[in-house]
Amino acid sequence: MIMADAQVPIRTLDVLAIVVYLGGMIGIALYFARRNTNTEEYFVGGRSFAGWVIGLSMLGTIISSSTFLALPAAAYALDWRQLSVNLVLPLVAVLAVVFFIPLFRHGRMTSAFEYLGLRYGSVPRLSAPHQLAHHHGDVEHGGVRHRRNQDCEMLSFV
Repeated sequence: MIMADAQVPIRTLDVLAIVVYLGGMIGIALYFARRNTNTEEYFVGGRSFAGWVIGLSMLGTIISSSTFLALPAAAYALDWRQLSVNLVLPLVAVLAVVFFIPLFRHGRMTSAFEYLGLRYGSVPRLSAPHQLAHHHGDVEHGGVRHRRNQDCEMLSFV
């Protein structure tokens, strides 16, 4: 039984833990703020990371809570079609390591949008983020993406 009116008073130890945590975060921010001298240093670490570190970062970006929660739920509720996305990930990772990472490193670029600007001009560079936001602008609820398609509503798991 859940009591909606129950209030638990905050204790001194709770406040102390929050203050110590926030103080630690501020300390870390100040320490690294002094080390970063420009945006290149901030965004890409001065381009001094080893390839395996970038690979681990890519892996951490690909794996999320949806990998462990939404995809098994989709397999249980629907079928195994979401598995195909994960089967392609090794191929995409190899493509990124062989083509995209060297392209960005040698070109001294920080994003795909910067590449679009250098290659095709300012119109694609400026419109691409809006198109990406529009594409990902579907409403998500607990790993389930709700989309309107003509008269019917479709569900697709992310």
